[in-house]
Amino acid sequence: MKTYLIATKNGDKYEITKALLERVLQSRVSFESLEEVNIEYEVMEKGSILERAEQKAREHWSHLNTGKKEKYSGVIGIDDGFSLNKNEEGDPNSKELTSKILQGEFVSKNQTVWLKRGFAVCNDNDLKSCSTSIPFTFLGSPENIAGKNGIYPLNCVLAPLGQSNPIEELNFEETTDYYLKFCAKDLKNLIN
Repeated sequence: MKTYLIATKNGDKYEITKALLERVLQSRVSFESLEEVNIEYEVMEKGSILERAEQKAREHWSHLNTGKKEKYSGVIGIDDGFSLNKNEEGDPNSKELTSKILQGEFVSKNQTVWLKRGFAVCNDNDLKSCSTSIPFTFLGSPENIAGKNGIYPLNCVLAPLGQSNPIEELNFEETTDYYLKFCAKDLKNLIN
């Protein structure tokens, strides 16, 4: 079985990426995170969402020693951002945009916001990448949402299209199913 290193220490990002790829690839691969293998290398991110995902994959692969490269079939880089239009590239400054979304500065209540996510896989022979776009409805932002029980704050204010309940009220499988409706096709060709 092939094993891939997902280049993130963010537990939520790792778990959703792992779940998406396991479902798309029907569990033919296994995954580990930077946290699990205790890799401390930081990438200086620049460029678009997709370029940042490619940088993470390429640079983390190049910094693995020979022994670790033998263990992994490749490194997967991920980066996120947001857009108000499905066809736009999206702004990669997700931390700043999260704050703006919560304050109602980026998007209006009941407006669609697109989560843009770039994925890239790198090894010695190849660099493959894709961009995904997942739509959500902004429900509005109650006060002090950022400090709510350590929950990722946007999960409290974004809902899947056609639903009135926020993401936080979905279970993990429902969330994964929703993401896959919009990104399964793009992810299928990422890993052979």
